[in-house]
Amino acid sequence: MRRFGPYTLVKKLATGGMAEIWLARQRGAHDFAKFLAVKKILAHLAEQPAFVNMFMDEARTCSQLSHPNIVHIHDFGRAEGTYFIAMEYIAGENLAAIAWRGVKRGRPFPPALAAKVVADASKALHYAHTLRGDDGRPLSIVHRDVSPQNLLVTYEGEVKVVDFGIAKANSRTEHTKTGMLKGKFSYMSPEQCVGAPVDHRSDIFALGILLYELCTGKRLFKHESELMILEMITKRQVVAPSEVSPNISPDLERIILKALQKDPNARFQSAQAMQLALEDHLRRHPHPINDAAISEYMRTLFADRIEEKRRLRERASRSDFEDMFLDAEATESRGAVPHGSTPGPALYTGAEASAHLAEPPPSSALTQLLTILAVVIIVIAGTVLVYLFSPQEAAVTLEAHPTPVEAPAPLRTGELSLESSPPGAVIHLDGQPMRLAGGGAAQTPSDLTGLQYGRKYLIALKKEGYRVHTLEIAMGEGEDGRSHHPTLEPFPGRLITEVRELDAAQVEIFYDGKSVGQGPQVVQEVPGNTTVLVEAKLDGKICKAQPPRVRVLPNRTISTEVSCKVPTPARTRPPRAAQARVRRTTPSRGASRGPTPSANRGDCTTNPNLAPGLITIDTEPYATIYYGREKLGETPISSKRLPAGCVELRAVTASGKSRTVKVEVEPNMTRIYRFKI
Repeated sequence: MRRFGPYTLVKKLATGGMAEIWLARQRGAHDFAKFLAVKKILAHLAEQPAFVNMFMDEARTCSQLSHPNIVHIHDFGRAEGTYFIAMEYIAGENLAAIAWRGVKRGRPFPPALAAKVVADASKALHYAHTLRGDDGRPLSIVHRDVSPQNLLVTYEGEVKVVDFGIAKANSRTEHTKTGMLKGKFSYMSPEQCVGAPVDHRSDIFALGILLYELCTGKRLFKHESELMILEMITKRQVVAPSEVSPNISPDLERIILKALQKDPNARFQSAQAMQLALEDHLRRHPHPINDAAISEYMRTLFADRIEEKRRLRERASRSDFEDMFLDAEATESRGAVPHGSTPGPALYTGAEASAHLAEPPPSSALTQLLTILAVVIIVIAGTVLVYLFSPQEAAVTLEAHPTPVEAPAPLRTGELSLESSPPGAVIHLDGQPMRLAGGGAAQTPSDLTGLQYGRKYLIALKKEGYRVHTLEIAMGEGEDGRSHHPTLEPFPGRLITEVRELDAAQVEIFYDGKSVGQGPQVVQEVPGNTTVLVEAKLDGKICKAQPPRVRVLPNRTISTEVSCKVPTPARTRPPRAAQARVRRTTPSRGASRGPTPSANRGDCTTNPNLAPGLITIDTEPYATIYYGREKLGETPISSKRLPAGCVELRAVTASGKSRTVKVEVEPNMTRIYRFKI
């Protein structure tokens, strides 16, 4: 809590790379109070001209925008050596938070609501794209940062486009140089990725990405390498949304794919055209989709956040709020008198003090002299009497008045976000289970608020079948606003494999390719919630486990059986009908660079005595690549280090299709593989 120019900063809402946003209170006459969001440049950037110019350009651009789906700007100024923008306070959440909480709580964003949200955002962007200045000339505004963080949905179901900080406009003083990239990599258009000039159709491509991700619940362009993201956007063919999620209708899919065309001329040629296409789709929906439907969804997901923000605004709306919580030093610097208190001695500093001392005396010199002598006599007489009759009380009385009593320091609190893998762990704070307003147990994912600065907290996450996970948090600047996402460790289970064979003692048992012992019975502790491939070997016989794959649950014992039999002798010459089914394998067209991976090779082993090698993998369509239990990432994958020899990889597409291939890894060499799934 502190004063900042004409505002009282109540609570920090967010911090970005260039600025921070605060919930602020503006106070006027007769207990008038209004809540705003104050965005101010970070202290270490306040003196850098480039950042200041960008900030001023944002204020200049936003001041010209007046649309119900665009956040309103109320004020722009400078205080405490830094510039700020005061804007409309939005009681709601951004799309990233909505999608995340919807997935975690089993209520993903419905495609119809996604279409409504993107239609409203398209309406706002079309207004910005076509806006003209006071002189009648087009402003040519392009947002260039349409992303989940910059689209807000209020708890009442309204959509707001925010943050025109890097928007392209004719009125800007800071212009992007050729080849410079601005925006979030995963939401750029192809022309934006290569640093080419962009127009309003770049924002339409970003809207297409948002609509795709909201409808499918999957990221479209995601990779740990930013260069790979740019390559995916410019070169990768987009997988049809219906292959990822079956709930997407054909006409909605056509809208998404049209917005995602790599050629700007093949996309919607205006945001309004995309808006009208989406609204036409919604008119054919069996249930009405409006702000009320979105509001109902929001209130279902964010009941706790709505109540928390309501209580905060209720407290901050009180007429004595600043007197109760604001820093005493700040209050004194304003010369304020607490509401309802008796005015005390005035405090004067600087010019005010000089002016006060320079005021002419209200009486003549003789009157002033007599007054001073009378006061001196009274003080001396009073002091002597007090000293003679009540020395201890006098000491207390004389010391009580001149010593100022300092107001207690304001209590500063912070918050953190807590989730877990898997979700649904009960949260214990300092040994006690946390409770929701309705009395139920608080579970991950949740936001913990009201944590006092300077205090240590012990957080325990408890979930059946998993070991207790503990976190010790010292609340302060480093922890405030931080997100914790621990992975819970499951309790182990037991897997028993019994061999039904006369030579059971000679049968070797393997779990996921690793030898765990010989029959007739093998008992092994296995991490809980894992699936184990059970195999067996015996010279001269073929052994199989039933079932071959076993799901081991925490604190549970699971059994499987192994049986062996003598293999049937192979025929030297297959019948003609079988010969007709044999086809010669040919290399895949996609393997133009490097060798073709084999999908039907026999033994595949690595050589630990050789140096590892590197492989680069690309697939069509894109897929997630696994080496055993290790996730290598999403294709394209560049220069991944693997052991030398034959390596078996598994590729899984977004639609669930998979393919297992065996590739050769050469020591200290890089090999490139491309294949279709």
